[in-house]
Amino acid sequence: MELRERLAGLLDVREWSQGKLAARTGISRSHITMFLNGQRQDMGFSKIRSIACALDVSLDWLAGLPKQNPKELEPDEAELVKLYRSLPDYEKPAILGSVRLHARITRREE
Repeated sequence: MELRERLAGLLDVREWSQGKLAARTGISRSHITMFLNGQRQDMGFSKIRSIACALDVSLDWLAGLPKQNPKELEPDEAELVKLYRSLPDYEKPAILGSVRLHARITRREE
Protein backbone atom coordinates (compact mmCIF):
# COMPACT_ATOMS: atom_id res chain seq x y z
CA MET A 1 0.00 0.00 0.00
CA GLU A 2 1.36 3.40 -0.98
CA LEU A 3 1.80 6.31 1.39
CA ARG A 4 -1.13 8.19 -0.16
CA GLU A 5 -3.41 5.17 0.35
CA ARG A 6 -2.30 4.76 3.97
CA LEU A 7 -2.86 8.47 4.59
CA ALA A 8 -6.30 8.48 2.95
CA GLY A 9 -7.31 5.38 4.92
CA LEU A 10 -6.11 6.86 8.19
CA LEU A 11 -7.96 10.11 7.57
CA ASP A 12 -11.08 8.05 6.93
CA VAL A 13 -10.65 5.93 10.06
CA ARG A 14 -10.00 9.00 12.21
CA GLU A 15 -12.84 10.87 10.47
CA TRP A 16 -10.50 13.77 9.71
CA SER A 17 -11.08 16.07 6.78
CA GLN A 18 -8.23 17.28 4.63
CA GLY A 19 -8.90 20.70 6.11
CA LYS A 20 -8.40 19.40 9.64
CA LEU A 21 -5.12 17.78 8.62
CA ALA A 22 -4.05 21.03 6.98
CA ALA A 23 -4.86 23.00 10.12
CA ARG A 24 -2.96 20.55 12.35
CA THR A 25 0.13 20.41 10.12
CA GLY A 26 0.40 23.83 8.51
CA ILE A 27 0.37 22.18 5.07
CA SER A 28 -2.06 23.77 2.65
CA ARG A 29 -5.27 21.87 2.03
CA SER A 30 -4.69 22.11 -1.73
CA HIS A 31 -1.24 20.52 -1.32
CA ILE A 32 -2.78 17.64 0.65
CA THR A 33 -5.61 17.24 -1.88
CA MET A 34 -3.23 17.18 -4.83
CA PHE A 35 -1.05 14.58 -3.10
CA LEU A 36 -4.01 12.35 -2.24
CA ASN A 37 -5.38 12.65 -5.79
CA GLY A 38 -2.02 11.68 -7.30
CA GLN A 39 -1.48 15.10 -8.88
CA ARG A 40 1.57 15.66 -6.69
CA GLN A 41 4.08 12.82 -6.36
CA ASP A 42 6.11 13.92 -3.34
CA MET A 43 5.27 15.66 -0.09
CA GLY A 44 8.80 16.04 1.21
CA PHE A 45 10.17 14.65 4.44
CA SER A 46 9.28 17.60 6.68
CA LYS A 47 5.65 17.51 5.55
CA ILE A 48 5.40 13.74 5.98
CA ARG A 49 6.92 14.08 9.46
CA SER A 50 4.34 16.78 10.33
CA ILE A 51 1.54 14.52 9.11
CA ALA A 52 2.83 11.56 11.12
CA CYS A 53 3.07 13.71 14.26
CA ALA A 54 -0.41 15.20 13.78
CA LEU A 55 -1.96 11.77 13.27
CA ASP A 56 0.13 10.17 16.04
CA VAL A 57 1.62 7.46 13.84
CA SER A 58 5.22 6.55 13.16
CA LEU A 59 6.99 7.53 9.97
CA ASP A 60 7.66 3.82 9.44
CA TRP A 61 3.95 3.02 9.58
CA LEU A 62 3.03 5.88 7.28
CA ALA A 63 5.69 4.76 4.80
CA GLY A 64 4.45 1.16 4.94
CA LEU A 65 7.63 -0.26 6.45
CA PRO A 66 7.41 -3.50 8.45
CA LYS A 67 6.66 -3.14 12.14
CA GLN A 68 9.53 -3.57 14.55
CA ASN A 69 7.17 -5.35 16.94
CA PRO A 70 4.62 -7.53 15.10
CA LYS A 71 2.44 -7.69 18.22
CA GLU A 72 2.00 -3.91 18.19
CA LEU A 73 -1.31 -2.74 16.74
CA GLU A 74 -1.42 -0.56 13.65
CA PRO A 75 -3.25 2.76 14.20
CA ASP A 76 -6.35 1.56 12.33
CA GLU A 77 -6.36 -1.68 14.35
CA ALA A 78 -6.10 0.28 17.59
CA GLU A 79 -8.99 2.47 16.47
CA LEU A 80 -11.12 -0.62 15.78
CA VAL A 81 -10.34 -2.04 19.22
CA LYS A 82 -11.16 1.29 20.85
CA LEU A 83 -14.49 1.54 19.01
CA TYR A 84 -15.35 -2.10 19.74
CA ARG A 85 -14.64 -1.62 23.44
CA SER A 86 -16.90 1.44 23.52
CA LEU A 87 -19.90 -0.59 22.33
CA PRO A 88 -22.49 -1.97 24.74
CA ASP A 89 -21.90 -5.68 25.39
CA TYR A 90 -25.13 -6.70 23.65
CA GLU A 91 -23.94 -5.12 20.34
CA LYS A 92 -20.50 -6.74 20.26
CA PRO A 93 -21.56 -10.20 18.94
CA ALA A 94 -23.35 -8.65 15.93
CA ILE A 95 -20.38 -6.45 15.05
CA LEU A 96 -17.93 -9.33 15.42
CA GLY A 97 -20.18 -11.52 13.23
CA SER A 98 -20.31 -8.82 10.54
CA VAL A 99 -16.52 -8.49 10.50
CA ARG A 100 -16.07 -12.26 10.29
CA LEU A 101 -18.53 -12.46 7.39
CA HIS A 102 -16.80 -9.62 5.57
CA ALA A 103 -13.40 -11.31 6.04
CA ARG A 104 -14.73 -14.60 4.63
CA ILE A 105 -16.25 -12.87 1.60
CA THR A 106 -13.06 -10.89 0.97
CA ARG A 107 -10.88 -14.01 1.16
CA ARG A 108 -13.10 -15.79 -1.40
CA GLU A 109 -12.82 -12.87 -3.84
CA GLU A 110 -9.03 -12.96 -3.75
